[in-house]
Amino acid sequence: YQPGQVWKYQTRPAEPDSRVTILRVDSASDLGYIVHIAVDGLSIKSPQNQDGVAKTISHLPFAEAAINSSLTELDRTGPVPEFREGYQNWRDGFDQRKAGIWTVSVADAVTVRESGLSGSK
Repeated sequence: YQPGQVWKYQTRPAEPDSRVTILRVDSASDLGYIVHIAVDGLSIKSPQNQDGVAKTISHLPFAEAAINSSLTELDRTGPVPEFREGYQNWRDGFDQRKAGIWTVSVADAVTVRESGLSGSK
């Protein structure tokens, strides 16, 4: 995986045009490769957004195996979107052993994030 790659993935049913962008790839001795992604083309219920819908998740860190099982086809390459703030927040927590990485599919992680944003269980 290379930063700027945009991939098709096994999306949620209502978001067939959603895409994953590779932001960065890190290596951790105990976890292997950590693939940092952004996801766009979403329709996530989010009361924090003015229109009530979030279309993008700007940073999610994944285990390589979860990415391997989610991505289906390289769509294109392009610029890497801004993600430093999200990455740094995660990195600070990760270094303190207070943040982890996703090991489920991208679609499942999006659903979990939506549940957190909308306050539903």
